[in-house]
Amino acid sequence: MTLTETLKKALKLFPMKEAIVCGKDRWTYREFGDRINRLSRYLANCRIEKDDKVALLHPNCHTFLEAYYGIAQIGAISVPINYRLAAERLPSSSRILNRRS
Repeated sequence: MTLTETLKKALKLFPMKEAIVCGKDRWTYREFGDRINRLSRYLANCRIEKDDKVALLHPNCHTFLEAYYGIAQIGAISVPINYRLAAERLPSSSRILNRRS
C-alpha cells in the first residue's frame, strides 16, 4: 500500500479524527486531505507531472507533510533537501533534479 493509498483509507475511515498536530494547530484527516488536494491541483496547474522530481527545501512541519503527500498524489517524486544544508552545498544537491524548459 502506498502513502497516498494509506491516506485515502484514513480519510474514508476517520475523516473527523485528528491527523496532524503541530504545536497548538490541529487538522483532521478531512482538513489535511483538503489541503493536500489544493496543493496537488496547484502543482498540476504548474505542469508538474508524473515522475517529475520536485525539490523540498523545508523545515519539518505540517506544510512539509502536505507538500510530500501533494507531490506523491500527482505521481511526482519528492526530493527532500536538508534546509540546514550550507548554501555552497545546494548546487551539488540540485544535480539529482531533472531540468525542464
